[in-house]
Amino acid sequence: MLAARQVILLSLLALPAAAIAHPSGGPAVAWPNLPHRPGELADREFRFTWIDTNFFTPTGTVSIDWFYTRVMPPTYNLGVTPDDLEGTPIVLGVDEEDRTDAYVWNTSTVAPGAYWIWSRVNDLPGELSIRINAFSRGVVVVAHPGDQPVPAVAMTTPQSPFELVDGETYAVSFEAFDPAGDGKVTLEAMQSRDGSDAIVIARDLAAVASATVSWRIADVAPGDWILRATLVDGGARRTVAYGRFILTILPRAGDGGVSPDAALAPDAAALAMYDGGVTTTMPPSESCATSGGGSAWSVLALVLLLRRRAPGPR
Repeated sequence: MLAARQVILLSLLALPAAAIAHPSGGPAVAWPNLPHRPGELADREFRFTWIDTNFFTPTGTVSIDWFYTRVMPPTYNLGVTPDDLEGTPIVLGVDEEDRTDAYVWNTSTVAPGAYWIWSRVNDLPGELSIRINAFSRGVVVVAHPGDQPVPAVAMTTPQSPFELVDGETYAVSFEAFDPAGDGKVTLEAMQSRDGSDAIVIARDLAAVASATVSWRIADVAPGDWILRATLVDGGARRTVAYGRFILTILPRAGDGGVSPDAALAPDAAALAMYDGGVTTTMPPSESCATSGGGSAWSVLALVLLLRRRAPGPR
């Protein structure tokens, strides 16, 4: 059975271009660029930036809403708005065509704490409406004069929405901001959003600026995994972060699966099915994290992968 995000992407590819409202040819998304690390300090204001398509839309206005939240929800599928998503508006209705791609957030009245910034794009109406809520990579720590900054942590892997891995191990990375200098980090992985099946990857890690741990994925079931980091300092201050994207662990090639490289190799028959039999020149692959989410090739590559792998029971 296909995962929800795979069904969404398959449906998107199957639609004619006219059914997709956004002129980029895909769902609109604004990827936060700053804050980039946990612990970016702010007192009276914080200037954040983002990446979007900046396309002119002749049939209407595509706008972006920006929010901040203390609580990052467990990782969710692209195109899904989870019930546990929280946010306080920073600014609403920013014109996507505006090439400034930056905003100065007034934090003078914001309570001290650690906050993620996330975006919601209000796309034009169409036959398919996929709303992608994108979280910042880093965390803003608001601290006013006399406040002790709170700790913050961020998962820095997976790095994109299309991270598909196999093999023996996977490099799990995190970044931490630990003003007290005595914090410890626990890394976990889970397949359910409620964390009931969480397994520990590593514990009692020093809350350093950046660290990477090798996770033996050969010992876990193939499928979609959510990564979580929990930082607790000596004062019992606790902060939790999830990976911004879901990690897909493929069946290993020796177990009847295929490697990511082999799976993403263009398949002539599959291409013919989607281009009506016309020979197609494929553009270079682009990362959705850097292109603003407008890469149709990334979606097509994932479709080819899904056609060539044999999904196990979900």
